[in-house]
Amino acid sequence: MIRKKHIKYIALILFMAVFAISCVKKVGMLPPTAPPPAPGTVDTCTTDVKYAQHIAPIITKSCAKPGCHTPTGYKDFTTYALLKAEISAITAAGLYNRIKTGTDMPQGGPPLTSCEISKMKAWMDDGALNN
Repeated sequence: MIRKKHIKYIALILFMAVFAISCVKKVGMLPPTAPPPAPGTVDTCTTDVKYAQHIAPIITKSCAKPGCHTPTGYKDFTTYALLKAEISAITAAGLYNRIKTGTDMPQGGPPLTSCEISKMKAWMDDGALNN
């Protein structure tokens, strides 16, 4: 026979189980991280990143696709000025958060590599210069 005392314990156990299950947050897969550079070497993914040499090719390859970041797409990133305006409007951190998740950017293609993400972040952290 179940007593009132037992009902309290059963209710407490059920409450704790439901509480524990409800605290799980599904955030998706994090992008792979690049291994740290060997001692005495330069990290080419974060050092001396230039717009023309590093960032523009990433935009051309992964972002400037029909319907996305082109003159006839959602937001045009095909020139430095247009990309810089977007970074200024939503902040570099906002743009970085969109690309680092690997879940929705870039659309219709493979996610950016960890090195490409590191280059974008380093470039934005350095002021997103037109260099």
